[in-house]
Amino acid sequence: IQSDHATKRTSSNTGILYALRHIATLLGPAFGAAILIFFTQNALLWITIVALLTSLLPLLAFRHFSDKPLTLSTPRQKFFKGNGKRPYLLTALYAVHDTVEHNLLPLFIFITFGTLESVAVVPVLFSLAAVALAFVMGRTEHRYRELAMIVAAFVIGLIWLGRLQFDSTLFLFVSVLVVGFVANAVIVPLDSDIFEHGRRIGDPLSASMYRNTSYMLMQLILYGALFLLINVFDASFAIACLSMFALVVMNTVYV
Repeated sequence: IQSDHATKRTSSNTGILYALRHIATLLGPAFGAAILIFFTQNALLWITIVALLTSLLPLLAFRHFSDKPLTLSTPRQKFFKGNGKRPYLLTALYAVHDTVEHNLLPLFIFITFGTLESVAVVPVLFSLAAVALAFVMGRTEHRYRELAMIVAAFVIGLIWLGRLQFDSTLFLFVSVLVVGFVANAVIVPLDSDIFEHGRRIGDPLSASMYRNTSYMLMQLILYGALFLLINVFDASFAIACLSMFALVVMNTVYV
């Protein structure tokens, strides 16, 4: 994203980035399933280890690249002046949903159904639904992106509410498909706003750093709160639901 100096393409590049990530997520379970069909679980383990080690080789080509910023970081007061805080607060709220959706929900499905196949379905459904919308959201005008974010967050909040109320296998897997589709209407505009803000202020590195900090800090708070509870799944689903509705309210009020 940073290598393309055209600011107007930042949103489009963000959409492409997320689409490619979802395609990679889709390929993982597909390759894993093919290996399990023709080989054994031990073969899957060793092939995964070899693939991981092989993926590290391209990094050797970048070992001489300087990883130090070329300019000093922008002071926090200047960086967050005006509406600078908004996308980071919204990202923190989205992090709650994203963490529960991708970490705790698959664990809940595995405990409920007791098979690895049931868990493998989750990233496949999520990725199939997400690829197309990631491209679309990257090419959507800013004013429509804001509206899409509000609607998508509200839909996701309703789905979390439904997961708390309905004990249905069909609803559970259909909800994964729906969330996988609409979630990009939240995260792509958010990251686009963050990257565009970083370009405007001349400090894209700090923009990414603050984005990751807000995301991981909220994960720490979430896991710390769940550590004190017994019924982790219901509590996490409820917290994710509230975070999405809070995102809707904040995105409506905090303009």
